[in-house]
Amino acid sequence: MPKYCLEEYVSPIWAGNMMRYETVFFVGDEDSAELLYTPTKVLAVYDYSLLKEYKEGVDYFVKGKKIYRLKDGNLPYMPEEEYFLPAYIEHQICVNETAIPKGMSAPRFFAYGEEDTFTKHQIAVTYEYDEKENLPQPNSNKQGFSRFLEKCRKGEDVTLLFYGDSITTGCNASGTEDGGRVPPYAVGFAEMVRDTIAKSFHVNVEMINTAVGGWLVENGLQAVDERVKPYTADIMVLGFGMNNGHTLPEEFRKCTEEIILSYREKNPEGEVVLLSTTLPNVDSNWLHNHPLFASELHILAEKYPFCEVADMTEWHKMLLKNGKRWRDMTGNNINHPNDFLIRVYAQVILKTILNDEF
Repeated sequence: MPKYCLEEYVSPIWAGNMMRYETVFFVGDEDSAELLYTPTKVLAVYDYSLLKEYKEGVDYFVKGKKIYRLKDGNLPYMPEEEYFLPAYIEHQICVNETAIPKGMSAPRFFAYGEEDTFTKHQIAVTYEYDEKENLPQPNSNKQGFSRFLEKCRKGEDVTLLFYGDSITTGCNASGTEDGGRVPPYAVGFAEMVRDTIAKSFHVNVEMINTAVGGWLVENGLQAVDERVKPYTADIMVLGFGMNNGHTLPEEFRKCTEEIILSYREKNPEGEVVLLSTTLPNVDSNWLHNHPLFASELHILAEKYPFCEVADMTEWHKMLLKNGKRWRDMTGNNINHPNDFLIRVYAQVILKTILNDEF
């Protein structure tokens, strides 16, 4: 059986003709889900852990871009009444009326849970497809990371500083505490980025991660003296935004800019990846100003040549537009990514840093 493999997980989903372990979350025993690309050949369907394989025609069938769960099959699912709750239990995640299934009374609230509450109901699909369907690759960076790349090419040691909220800490990667420490034991995107750079250039890469779950960018600014300034780092990956739904975009930009300048005080030649956030549950009342922050980060990237945006907001929207449902990519049903979306984070960051060398 397959397991977490760095090379497979960071293989760009916008290149080649094979999709590995694309996740799907069925709600209801006869649910179906659209895949990102149209399979020309399904190679395998596993549970989320990659330990159990399912049979086509017995557990599922595929037609066009869609995979269908067979009612009498063994594919995991969550019953509708457990997913769309009549009353909230821990977090008030209101379901938008347009997302409430027919026959269910309003209001409804989304279920919530950490660890493997949701991922144990997900499956992972590996298939071949026509590479003509590939989504466009992220924009290559301008010149912001030339110093970092030069150090890597020379075989010099480099240091990466990650700073942000819970997504940057690694939630809900399957190998983390918040992910349940369950198979396939995937790491967070920070570790994927570190390990890929180390293996690609055969260099020592030190990773410092001072991210804190639940923090807003305002919290990040208040704590720069203890979480940014003490460290010497070649690149800072700065990823706030998920908890800033009610922050005005201009205020988000101002706080981010101050964090950048504080980092540069200690690291005058340091370079910065401005990591925009993915979206919280788009079918709920948790989605507010999140889609607006990426444009503010692009303003900063234009202003400072040592900055570039890893636009995960745009990529998340692109995945949603091209077939993926939000729930197919979540780890906790509110705001944390699962292993599949964490992989995309790593890929977009690596493309931003390494440009044509990724």
